[in-house]
Amino acid sequence: MRVDVQLMFYESGLAPFGAPGYQMSRIPIDSLLNEQDQEEAISEKAEASPSPRSANAVAKKSRTRWSAEEDEQLRTLVEKHGEGNWDFLASFFSTGRTGRQLRARWKNNLDPRLVRSVWTSDEDARLLYGRAQGDSWSSLARSFPGRCDNDLKNRFYQLQRGPGSSKLR
Repeated sequence: MRVDVQLMFYESGLAPFGAPGYQMSRIPIDSLLNEQDQEEAISEKAEASPSPRSANAVAKKSRTRWSAEEDEQLRTLVEKHGEGNWDFLASFFSTGRTGRQLRARWKNNLDPRLVRSVWTSDEDARLLYGRAQGDSWSSLARSFPGRCDNDLKNRFYQLQRGPGSSKLR
């Protein structure tokens, strides 16, 4: 009797997976859905999150220069709310500036603690030595009070270009 049941499964195509002689036929899932289910599946695909490539394309905005009004607004907000919660401060900007942009503008340009004096030969020597040791810009910046990591990077590459080189090329 058992042999007959197995034979019946094999002949009907209902044999269990992996059974000898079993062949699986592939049927597109769309053919199993009724028309309404197909429409729902299509709309779900359309509503699904975009691919990383298209998400980056949406996230990239054209760069605009900072206006004097934006700089003043950022100074006022940092004075009132302090540094740190940049996304919160960005919510006050109608220009669509992000927290990351606000932080970079503050740390690299507007922070009143930044030193904008001419670089000394001692600073240049310490910068070249520190970079030769493999130190990162941010760790080097800790030993240069008033200079941000971006200042150090820019000065280093200016020194690499040689005397009389201009930042604008």
